Amino acid sequence: MSAQIHPQELFLEPGQDRKQPLLSKHDINQLLTLIQNFQTKRTAT
Repeated sequence: MSAQIHPQELFLEPGQDRKQPLLSKHDINQLLTLIQNFQTKRTAT
């Protein structure tokens, strides 16, 4: 197989659009809020 595979394509589900980001902005915002909540809990104690 001589087809070149980009690293990010390995994580795509079959049939998923390659131009679609794996994490949407909504997902990233949720992750950021989770991290911030975790950090504030750690510093509080």
